[in-house]
Amino acid sequence: MAEAAGDLAAEMMEAGSDTTRLAAAVTRWQDGARARPQADLRGWLTLCTNCSGHLAREAAQAETEILDNTVEIARRAGHARHATPV
Repeated sequence: MAEAAGDLAAEMMEAGSDTTRLAAAVTRWQDGARARPQADLRGWLTLCTNCSGHLAREAAQAETEILDNTVEIARRAGHARHATPV
């Protein structure tokens, strides 16, 4: 944003009192001002999508580990009961 404002200022200084060039410079800057928030939003949505993907992957991995541990504990408990004489 600051770079675009700097470019606008430089272009306006070059234009001097030529109103056509001044108007064209401001129009280009305004067009960029509409495009920059769209690009920022796209970047933010990409970031959120990546973060939620990582979160879902980690949650699925944690669930798998918990289930595997639970199954292993249940197996060991089942074997211990059968190993004790009646």
